[in-house]
Amino acid sequence: MRVGVIVTEVGRGIGGRYTFQEMLLAAVERARPSTRHEFVIHRAGWNRYAEGPLAWKARRLATVGATLALRAVHDVQDALVGTRLVHVATPLERRLEADAIDLVWFPTYVEDVSLPYVCQVFDLEHRMKPWFPEVSRHGEWEHRERHYRRYLPKATRVIVAGETGREQVSRFFGVPPENCLPLKHPTPDFALAAAQRKPQPVESVTALGIRQPYLLYPGQFWAHKNHAAALDALAELRGRGEDLSLVLVGSDKGQRGLVEAQVRERGLDDAVLILGYVEEEQLVSLYQHAHALLYLSRFGPENLPPLEAFALGCPVVVADVPGAAEQVGEAGIVVDPDDTAAVADAVQRLNAAKERARLVKAGQARAGEWTADDYLAGLIAFLDEFERERRLWR
Repeated sequence: MRVGVIVTEVGRGIGGRYTFQEMLLAAVERARPSTRHEFVIHRAGWNRYAEGPLAWKARRLATVGATLALRAVHDVQDALVGTRLVHVATPLERRLEADAIDLVWFPTYVEDVSLPYVCQVFDLEHRMKPWFPEVSRHGEWEHRERHYRRYLPKATRVIVAGETGREQVSRFFGVPPENCLPLKHPTPDFALAAAQRKPQPVESVTALGIRQPYLLYPGQFWAHKNHAAALDALAELRGRGEDLSLVLVGSDKGQRGLVEAQVRERGLDDAVLILGYVEEEQLVSLYQHAHALLYLSRFGPENLPPLEAFALGCPVVVADVPGAAEQVGEAGIVVDPDDTAAVADAVQRLNAAKERARLVKAGQARAGEWTADDYLAGLIAFLDEFERERRLWR
């Protein structure tokens, strides 16, 4: 089959979606010689530098405007008539038809197409925890709800991270469980590659003003990242005599000022270092020399930092949100993020050399089990199966 892969312009500052999309595109290139399916990449907005900023903006505005106008035409027909008497192809549909695409794969987003399509659900936290501002303010909850109701029930397959994701998609949006395709989030390529090289020297972190031993929390400053729980755990540990510091990395999404105030309130100014956004090489070094990854996000079901830490030999302490235990298994310590004493206990478990070595070894094995190539192999297995259906029409 000819598979249209629709990728959009995602910057590094977006976080996990940038990493996810980039490693899947690399996996597609590696898989080309070994699969009978042909992957055709459609890049939305990726010519902005070649075209120049003004030309890119004009073209992007025209494309988005046409797509929204046609969507409105379809929505009116759906609401008033109950069917689409007139279907006008969107700019994307015209491109797919010109390329004779049989099935469309949306790795990070989805839009209207008449062809069979596969899309990804990263989380449904607007349903699980609708009180967080990042999933509720300024119409965000309504936007997400409309989006998923529009696209998930019609999808040929909805890719989910595991059984937790399958259950949530089925429960909230009525998608038959068999129409969900569980594919584990792959360990980021940059972490796997770095694990094969000699570790960076400790000076790469001490030069940043970091005092060892330290806990690492990589996460953009959203409310759901629950930095307050990490600060509480640090205060508890220092109260127990542990001379630990905490390093926070990630771009500001509106809550950094609050976190800085919470640091001052707890008297942790000398124990917390906020680096903001860091490049991958710096992040690798931070993982390699950390006492542990302390990842207490309220959102799931899966997150990339535990996989990055596993690959780079960093022990993992992660919040017990739905899907976390499924992701880390016996390779990480899963704790109630609201139980400060339990979080501190988990960190102190890593003082035992034998336990630390066990977790590091298990984590490295876990990271190697789930790669971008494994993810793509799961998708290709579905394509092989679906080909029997797709041959029945043109």
